[in-house]
Amino acid sequence: MSREVYECTPDPKVVLKLETAGTRFQNVLEWEVWNTIKDTPFAKWFAPCVDISANGIVLVQKKAERIPLNQYPKMIPHFFMDTKYENFGMIGKQFVCFDYGTAHIEAL
Repeated sequence: MSREVYECTPDPKVVLKLETAGTRFQNVLEWEVWNTIKDTPFAKWFAPCVDISANGIVLVQKKAERIPLNQYPKMIPHFFMDTKYENFGMIGKQFVCFDYGTAHIEAL
């Protein structure tokens, strides 16, 4: 929504998320959420973050592919509060949230 996202040319399996003017540390928040849940059973529901720049301006994340709305699951985990279609996709056969930098996630 308020970040620019680019497919990484050397590695098309990841995207680069760039903070834009007025963005309020969404990359840093996404990085912190990922590092909090990455070793838990909940991690499968999130697109993994790979790296972040020292200043938080650039975040590297595994690329999720958008899916047609009719393939969106009927139920998703209760901890996702911002459930709009544009935040979700697939990595392989796993449905994931790839935009969780606005902290619309209920406590796990």
